[in-house]
Amino acid sequence: MESSQDAAIRRKLVGGGPPVVLVVDDEEQVRRFVVRALEGAGLQVLEAEHGRAALELLAQSDSRVDLVITDVVMPVMNGTELAEALGRLRPDLPVVLMSGYGAAHLAGRGLLQPNTSLLAKPFTPEALLAEVREALVADGR
Repeated sequence: MESSQDAAIRRKLVGGGPPVVLVVDDEEQVRRFVVRALEGAGLQVLEAEHGRAALELLAQSDSRVDLVITDVVMPVMNGTELAEALGRLRPDLPVVLMSGYGAAHLAGRGLLQPNTSLLAKPFTPEALLAEVREALVADGR
């Protein structure tokens, strides 16, 4: 049975289809874990292994993307740089950052802006889905 929060998310999405989430992480095991959890919850998932690949995928993708979940520390383009680029290209697109490093550590290195939510690794599928729901509802999607 669908929760009222899940029903609200579906009603707010264009066409009422499942949300499309782009997962960005350079660690394949982590990316696979996140993808499985999201697909298991009925979400559509795209994936990229770093920020630049995510931007390229968004530029050439015919699919809409409703949410980006990205690791913070990655080669080529980190998650913070990706979030900043997305903010310029698609300011309406919510971004959830995830990291094995704590918020204080990331903030001290300029990788976490104030008032940014951070999903701390390791996390459970339930914690991930709660963060996804919160991001989609808070964004009005």
